[in-house]
Amino acid sequence: MRRSARLLLTAILLIGAALRLWGLTFGLPHPGTRPGEIALVSTLTALINYGVNPSALLIVLRVVSATAGVATIWLVYRLTERFFDRLTAITAAFFVAIAFLHVRDSHFGDADVAMTALIVAAVLALLSAIDDPTDWRRWALGAALAGLAASAKYYGAGPGPGIVSGREWVYHLRFSLWYGLGAPLLVAGLGGVALIAATSWKKAVMILPFPILCFAFVGRGHSVGTITPVVPFFCMTAAVLLVRIVQRFVKPASTPRLVALVAVVFALPSMARDLAFDVLIRRTDTRVLAQEWIATHVAADDSIGQIPPVLIYPDFGIAKPPHLVTFDIKRKAFVSAEGATISPEWMLVPTSPLTAYTVSPDQLATIGNRDYVRDTSITATHGPEMSGWFDQRDLFFMPFTTFTMRDRPGPEIQIFRRRH
Repeated sequence: MRRSARLLLTAILLIGAALRLWGLTFGLPHPGTRPGEIALVSTLTALINYGVNPSALLIVLRVVSATAGVATIWLVYRLTERFFDRLTAITAAFFVAIAFLHVRDSHFGDADVAMTALIVAAVLALLSAIDDPTDWRRWALGAALAGLAASAKYYGAGPGPGIVSGREWVYHLRFSLWYGLGAPLLVAGLGGVALIAATSWKKAVMILPFPILCFAFVGRGHSVGTITPVVPFFCMTAAVLLVRIVQRFVKPASTPRLVALVAVVFALPSMARDLAFDVLIRRTDTRVLAQEWIATHVAADDSIGQIPPVLIYPDFGIAKPPHLVTFDIKRKAFVSAEGATISPEWMLVPTSPLTAYTVSPDQLATIGNRDYVRDTSITATHGPEMSGWFDQRDLFFMPFTTFTMRDRPGPEIQIFRRRH
């Protein structure tokens, strides 16, 4: 590799690392701000030591995920260079480095980004085995990486693999990838798929089955994170289309500069979301602010009621107030740890556009009935947010499409006190 190309790839890797490592401590010391992390962290906490600080485990898991995200950038470079050329490979690596969905999910200590890195590594290893089919070690490495990718995805409870329905395909194209890549990058990626299929059946056979299978099996469900493994392949095909078009109409000496310029233009929607997300995610989560407010305003012998699944005080990792009660949906009442029905002195009510998980703003008036009055609000926004801005299948209180009204992560938390 020439020195200039090496320096450029290094710069891309550093940009990708900075975007993924910034804000990795989000939500802490609350251990439950990212739902995909909860089961893994609670299991590890129980296995290692019941007294272990889950914040340290969360940081380790998030660093592993961010590292896998940066490794994916390098793996995509290697894979693209193998099939095409160095300019296309560097362009593809840049697209992965700034792709918003991949940047966002690299902050999370769950399996999606690690699985994505393993899938790309498995493809690279299997293609190496095709070059030398008599070397069983290459086949074994590819199979092992593919197996690790499958086990990483389906660790723990959750829906098993299945075929993605037509409705889910549309959802992922119109929402997950439209905003997760940005419209220009997604359109270029789809165009690159068509270009490869039309110009080289050998490359199409070796490259395209992997993203198609990922889309068909891994992307089951509407949660945007399930489609993350497709992102590197779309970044590669977008780079192929861009470079081929520029090479067709521009002299070779000017091609790299024009490719770089157009690549930045394609990347602008993702880059804007990357920066907005990274700035906001570092701010204190509303659930942590609520804990701090309660510590200074609520008497130690007062009872406090919280409403699942959004718990201000989760089941592990942080100290709970001595008289904490949780709302039982079946009994439609607040219940103590001993099973007794209680009318708490204080009530914590999370609200957000994620109406499947929280009380919607128009339902809030019914909470402040004759028994309770709102004492204070812990706000997360400076204006109303639309439900369509969020991934409604993901219990994560940050928008996905735009951050224009968002001030910090977390739901709005209304704190009510019983009338006296």
